[in-house]
Amino acid sequence: LHQLHLIGDSRSDLYRLVATRLKRARIDLVAGGEKVPQLTLGGIQIVNQVVSVDSRSQAVEYNMQFTTEYSITVPDHEPQKFTASFSRNFLNKSSEALASSREQEQRTREMQEQTADLILIQLSRVTF
Repeated sequence: LHQLHLIGDSRSDLYRLVATRLKRARIDLVAGGEKVPQLTLGGIQIVNQVVSVDSRSQAVEYNMQFTTEYSITVPDHEPQKFTASFSRNFLNKSSEALASSREQEQRTREMQEQTADLILIQLSRVTF
């Protein structure tokens, strides 16, 4: 794989992470064409669920579920669809709202980086 057409929200962090990793892997990002494979990045869904509560029924710990879908299409072949899903637990520090918010942002960034790594691994394994 030497060329690839990357489709997705070019302003998203995940798109930029994937594009950077592809370029590092010496894959040229090109405009679409008849014979150019495509990688399509779907939207990201993040869901926070309460894992534990304290004696006052206040949320103490959350589980953040990160999910996105992507597909790889090579000319003359059916698209191959994949889902990347990761989860992380984090504490709800209500007295430290800013720190808790930053922790969530950091966890989201980590999961986006993991997803970008997973996409490149998957690209190297795709067979048609």
